[in-house]
Amino acid sequence: MTDCRNSSNNVDMDRLANWQRHVAKIIGLASLGFVLSAAALLSYLALALALKLLGVPPRSWFGSDYTDPRCAVVSGGMTLFVLGVVSFAVGRVLNEHFRVTGRLDAFWLSNPISAAVGLLLARRLVMNIVPPEFTAPVLFLILVGWPVCWHLSLTGFRRASSSKANALSGAYALAFLTVGLVRVYPRYLQ
Repeated sequence: MTDCRNSSNNVDMDRLANWQRHVAKIIGLASLGFVLSAAALLSYLALALALKLLGVPPRSWFGSDYTDPRCAVVSGGMTLFVLGVVSFAVGRVLNEHFRVTGRLDAFWLSNPISAAVGLLLARRLVMNIVPPEFTAPVLFLILVGWPVCWHLSLTGFRRASSSKANALSGAYALAFLTVGLVRVYPRYLQ
């Protein structure tokens, strides 16, 4: 009788240990997703800051004296490209070193909450450093960026080539730019 109880306790302890490992993996991937989105936006904003330090204000791109929505669309497309490439790189590293391969793992890496918190925190940190058109598309990127991150991190898990990741990131950024500029452009035809 005691052997059955000990056997049952061992099974319960194994289930508990597996559950704890699974929860720790989810928390770790979600935390890494937060860092990933913040780092991707901050790396893009480093480019914006470098342009500002070089004396190339965004308003000179389109010859306007105010926060131009076209600049926000262009910076959003650039940010989306950076998010995609960084997601692919992180997915590739996680696959090679930790054997992370599943679609659910990719979701936890690029989940909407971690992406939103990371993007909003990075936006808040640099709001007064760079012109507003560089941080304006962040709210829209929260809606669009995490599925792009999911797809490209999954591509990294599948060990695709970096040229494929660059092409996918470029296609997503081009689609973002096309839709955004078509949406914004009619304002300037009147």
